[in-house]
Amino acid sequence: MAENFDSYLNGIKTIKIGDHVCSVHEVREQSISLATDFLKFGIENWEKCLYIGDEKRMSVKLEQKGVDKKYLRTRQLILVSAEMKPAERLPLLTENLELAIKEGYRCLRVAQEMLPSEETLNYEAKLNEFYKKNQALGLCQYVVELFDFDEPVIKERMSQGLSKGELLLRAVKAHPAVYEAEIGRAS
Repeated sequence: MAENFDSYLNGIKTIKIGDHVCSVHEVREQSISLATDFLKFGIENWEKCLYIGDEKRMSVKLEQKGVDKKYLRTRQLILVSAEMKPAERLPLLTENLELAIKEGYRCLRVAQEMLPSEETLNYEAKLNEFYKKNQALGLCQYVVELFDFDEPVIKERMSQGLSKGELLLRAVKAHPAVYEAEIGRAS
């Protein structure tokens, strides 16, 4: 078990500035755990960190991992609700990147929950360019259990033309790299 955990942590550490990585999880808890370690590593390495997802769960998980709440007060760590549409996210990333540079951080580290949709696929293409051209790195997380929630926001974002599996496959293929959470390595 310790060997798998070490491999898992080393996988997170291999994600570098300029990388745009995808991870797919069966349940949200896997996604939150990966994002927690991803963000904690960024905080420890003087990076501005942004999380777009389940703010409450992330806050609790970060506290459990020993991340001090002062990082939220100093805004080195920013938590934003996943209800933000993809079209609204890129300006948020750009704004936080500019702040990170101005404030002297090494880079901007971003983890975000994603739902497969045509809008998300367009956003993923823009993220590829964003990460290549900037002092930033990102982890896009797809959580399979979220696809079946009966919430209007989620239903609205899911495209009617393709199946959820087809959209997920297209979203995964839109990334230069895929993080295999169950295996614990980056590929």
